[in-house]
Amino acid sequence: WLLEVSQADAMSMLESTKQELNLVAKVLSERFGHLDLGEVHPLAVRYLLAERSRQRTPAWKESKLLGADGGGFFNPDLSPDVELFSELLEHCRLADCAYERTAADAERVLGEIWQGATWEMPVCIPEASLGRPAHFLAVRHPSEAGGGGGRVVLSVRGTKELADVLTDALMDTAPFEGGFAHTGVVRASAALCESYAEMLRAFETKGYEVVVVGHSLGAATAAAVTIQLRRSCGLRQARCACFAPPPTVDAKLAKECAPYLMSVVHDDDFIPRSQVASLLAVYRELLVFDWLPAARQE
Repeated sequence: WLLEVSQADAMSMLESTKQELNLVAKVLSERFGHLDLGEVHPLAVRYLLAERSRQRTPAWKESKLLGADGGGFFNPDLSPDVELFSELLEHCRLADCAYERTAADAERVLGEIWQGATWEMPVCIPEASLGRPAHFLAVRHPSEAGGGGGRVVLSVRGTKELADVLTDALMDTAPFEGGFAHTGVVRASAALCESYAEMLRAFETKGYEVVVVGHSLGAATAAAVTIQLRRSCGLRQARCACFAPPPTVDAKLAKECAPYLMSVVHDDDFIPRSQVASLLAVYRELLVFDWLPAARQE
């Protein structure tokens, strides 16, 4: 890697990484520096997880989805909506395509997804940099045979490299579009919108549908990008499909963007529930959890 860049560029990259690490250390210290992990017995973690696993029966999960009054935030059964699931499957494949190692690999997979369509991939950046996740932008042109309209897809990759981990770790909050959001994600969203908002707005003006997709960290960034595109960049119809997104924005902003943002979470996946508040709650629970009875029984 060092042979591919000049000495000055290499030193600049190393200095930027050092500054980023210092910032991450500061954030983690502020959020978790007061915790004494030595107070948590390793077996407490094991037996608490086992107890929670036994608790999460299908009936218990359904009660959580429906809410105490039966009118929960989530629709408990979307299975009859074949069109929705067909579209989500395509979006999931597009999100997964962002994990390909090279632009050539991404183009090959995209050709399989959009088989028979006329498409192009004007942008593909398969490696992350500080504050800027890996991503690609692809355009499917309208079918002359009437088989579908034009669509522009911005697909954002999830965590895979050190730069992504540093973005994840910036888990304090920053002002964002009338609310608050994950600081690392806010920065990533700003970088992508600065690069592509004008292009996406031009495509929307021509009648193309604009869709942003992503998985994990990429899902969080995709959500923030879509909100920013609609609120600050002049796009009216942009929408988003998020797969396993970590908590990203505050509750007020989440409800406001619900009409154009779909989040897909598999069962009791940990990542969509991992945030500072939930991690601190687990720590407090571990401190008081009596794991000895279960250990003796085992």
